[in-house]
Amino acid sequence: MAGFNHVVSQKRFVGYFLAAPDLCGVTVFEAIANDETLVVLPRRLDIDIKAADRAELDAGEGGRAPRSTLCRDSAAFRASRHT
Repeated sequence: MAGFNHVVSQKRFVGYFLAAPDLCGVTVFEAIANDETLVVLPRRLDIDIKAADRAELDAGEGGRAPRSTLCRDSAAFRASRHT
């Protein structure tokens, strides 16, 4: 298991990767970046990422929005942000 917690634009992405044969199960909670008391309930996403693939989550308000990228490179898991 590998976890991540990062802020992209006005959103916070917190979650973890769980390895499985030929894929990676990712659970992500998407919340408002500065809502530490969780006044607005976070959205939960469950994503399956195939080996050597990736998933991107929109972190903006339309247009050319920042993205959060989740990917699996061989045995390593990465969460990164792009603005």
